[in-house]
Amino acid sequence: MIGPVFAHSRPAEGDLYREYEYDRRHPIGILQLINKEGLANISDYDIKKFKAIQNLIGLAIDKTAETHSTVNIRIGVHQRLKEMHGLVKD
Repeated sequence: MIGPVFAHSRPAEGDLYREYEYDRRHPIGILQLINKEGLANISDYDIKKFKAIQNLIGLAIDKTAETHSTVNIRIGVHQRLKEMHGLVKD
C-alpha cells in the first residue's frame, strides 16, 4: 500500500477555532506499508493505522519546517541586535 503525505494548511488569520486542514495540492512525501509478516493481506485496521500515520507524518514535517523558519528568524534578529549594539557602543 502506497499513499501520499500532505502538509497542513493554516487557519485563516483571526480564525483561531478552525481546525487545520490538509493542503492536497502537492504531496510532501510518500509512505509505503508492507505486511512483512507472512505476506498476509493488509486489513482494514492496518489501513486505519496507515492513514493516521500519514496525517501525523504530514503534521510533523510541517511543524519541523515552521521550527526551522523560526530559528532562522531568531538568528537574524540576534545578528541585527549585535550590529545595533556595536553602533551604540561606538
